[in-house]
Amino acid sequence: MVLQRTGDVTSSSCRCLDSWQWSPDLVVPGSTQPYVRVSLQPTASEYMTVESMFMASMASEGAVMQRIDKVENPNLLARYQSKKAALSERLSPDCINEVQAFHGTTPDCVDGICKSSVIPYGKGAYFAWTAIRSHCYTEEDADGLRYMILSHVMLGYWTVGEPRPLKPGLPVILRGNHLTHGDSAIDQAHNPHVFVTWDQYQSYPSYVIVYRAPDCIHRQLSVQQEVMQAMKKWDKEAKKRARHSRRRKETASCVVM
Repeated sequence: MVLQRTGDVTSSSCRCLDSWQWSPDLVVPGSTQPYVRVSLQPTASEYMTVESMFMASMASEGAVMQRIDKVENPNLLARYQSKKAALSERLSPDCINEVQAFHGTTPDCVDGICKSSVIPYGKGAYFAWTAIRSHCYTEEDADGLRYMILSHVMLGYWTVGEPRPLKPGLPVILRGNHLTHGDSAIDQAHNPHVFVTWDQYQSYPSYVIVYRAPDCIHRQLSVQQEVMQAMKKWDKEAKKRARHSRRRKETASCVVM
């Protein structure tokens, strides 16, 4: 996958939410029931598309699909689309960088995510390009089932770097000769694995994937090590950018003098 500064993700299989077929009899905007989860039929093309994305990195882990629920939450979708319109106006429609990414969660958090999306916590809301990375952050319920969210995520103007915004949602990055703010952070520019956003409405929980799979202890340790290495790399790059910025300012002041 290649993310572009001036274009959408060209190799993503992202399906635009505007084209979804809703079930108006199931969810009424403004009602006390904010959302419903509609179980997809295994023979439906939508089911097979999501299953294929999930199993592409989970088959070797012994994952067994139980069901896939489509999340229908008109109010949350309206907020997502409003955010999309704002990004489109600020960056242009070609720079929204909308992708589909996974988010592993615990059984008790699924309802909250379906109601309000993945709320940024700590350094942001984390999503993964592959299901195996998100699997390591899931837990079994009493019936041995695990839950993973497949979300639509808008990256907007992304930056490769440590997700430590100086202000919530406003990581400072160097673009050209001036400082600006990014909308998201990724771990690497070419074939990124991890996406971090700071705005709750920059993602929409499209599907809830319910499955069975063994624990991922060894893989989780490996992922944690990768994250620590990435954090160190981000810190190093952040310091390098800071030094570069100071030199630019010093050079500019010398020219003015």
